[in-house]
Amino acid sequence: MFLPPLGRLLSTRPLVAAYSSASVVAFQGKLRHPNFSLPRTPRRGFQVSTAARNEGHEWPSTVLIGREMYERTLITWGWVFYRTTYEDDEAWDHFKGLVNTSVRNIVNMETRVKMRDILSDTLKITFIEDKEKLNGASKDQLRAHFQQWVTDSFQAENPDADKDLIHHSEPVPRYRYFFEIDDQALRNCLWDVGQSAEKGSGEGYANFIDGYWTSETGNFLVPSRSREVEGCQTEGCQTEECQTEGLWEPIGGHADENVGWMKMDKCFFMDPHWYAGASGSAQSVWQLFYRRPPSVVPPQLLMFLMQTQSMSVNV
Repeated sequence: MFLPPLGRLLSTRPLVAAYSSASVVAFQGKLRHPNFSLPRTPRRGFQVSTAARNEGHEWPSTVLIGREMYERTLITWGWVFYRTTYEDDEAWDHFKGLVNTSVRNIVNMETRVKMRDILSDTLKITFIEDKEKLNGASKDQLRAHFQQWVTDSFQAENPDADKDLIHHSEPVPRYRYFFEIDDQALRNCLWDVGQSAEKGSGEGYANFIDGYWTSETGNFLVPSRSREVEGCQTEGCQTEECQTEGLWEPIGGHADENVGWMKMDKCFFMDPHWYAGASGSAQSVWQLFYRRPPSVVPPQLLMFLMQTQSMSVNV
């Protein structure tokens, strides 16, 4: 069985949640601070800088992905996308091509030839579509489908890997999370690059979903409280008092702060950095990046992640 020969290139696999480096710990402490201001970078800033990368580079994300594959005997990596809108096949095909091209172009910029070839050969971006079953599917329906897909695919894609990794506290991103592309996300992603005939908001994003989240186990951000217990009878109450007490407008039937999914700017799935970052502690990753819908996780947070990754592979 093929095993990526990365051992001599990689040191011990670090976690997103904790590093021995004092500079990284201090940096992550800033991210956790509720009053920490993001830099005033234009929303397109990350995309422009990505497009301008016309020379090779040693990406820290490729080191982290390669390290995970080597240490966990994995031979497949890459995000899974669910299609839940079926009105425009041409737009969907264009979106798939856009994602594939963007991720592979960045991997191909890696200057370490063996690293580049291994990651390129093992990259598999999966697009799941089924109009009959998935058109307009709820998040819970998508999770049920995804969990079955993981059961069927994990061992087939990684014959020598431990099946317990599926439920590990530091999960393999491909088998823990997935992106949903609904109608609004599809239109906005394509309009953002001038490809959609129907104008969207211009904020290209996708719904990033924790495939194993439940309301019973996933509410580690704020305590779960009912409106009846707190005495608030106003449906959809968004007053400061209610939000302070952990009462939120229901989304998909869930009134907790953490609803198990978030809207992420498209830069998070257009290159490998977020995939590398999402292999850390599931709870820590969620606490660092989670923004309750309809807020969109901004691209500046990906820039912070890239800086953290650079420090982690150089300490």
